[in-house]
Amino acid sequence: MEGIFYYWIMWACWIIVTFWMKKGTQRFWYSFFILLNIFVSQTYVQLLEFNIGLSFFLFTLAGILGSIQQKRYIHTVMTAFTIALSYSSLQLFFVYDPVWFIADVKVVSSVVAFVIALFLGKDYVHSFSCLLIGLCYGELIFWIVISSIYKPVTIGDASFLETMVFATCFLYIWIAMKSITSSLEGIVEKNAKEKEG
Repeated sequence: MEGIFYYWIMWACWIIVTFWMKKGTQRFWYSFFILLNIFVSQTYVQLLEFNIGLSFFLFTLAGILGSIQQKRYIHTVMTAFTIALSYSSLQLFFVYDPVWFIADVKVVSSVVAFVIALFLGKDYVHSFSCLLIGLCYGELIFWIVISSIYKPVTIGDASFLETMVFATCFLYIWIAMKSITSSLEGIVEKNAKEKEG
């Protein structure tokens, strides 16, 4: 079934947010965003000759709101543009010559977008915002380019949603690994100071 990983990961994220985060407005909005995204994932809006998924709009909106809070507009635009070009280039390369891809194009695209967002983002919120915006604009660029030879055009389909959740999962796993490593370093340093004292 197309999009099965998207639903599994989104439901897992909703469980983590609902049961592990502290109660507050942030938890409410995160869980609301995830549930709304799951609910509208199969809903599309006709705009000219394009069918655009409502989840695509939600991810774009979330990325824009996150980047507005960061107030690094030029850096965000450049990073998102880099991610968008890399994503759309990989998708076009896969369409024209799929033999070169050993792994699934969704995984390759999400890894490349994750690495670019990680290295060019100033912090984790900025990386996450650039990742969302870049992947959404990359999907838009890809379908605008290919719309002349391929119909029907569906922007934000299940394949794109899986790429999006893979990339964000990679980013969150990296953040979790880094926080675990820093806390372990703190414990080791504390034990070393106690032995010295």
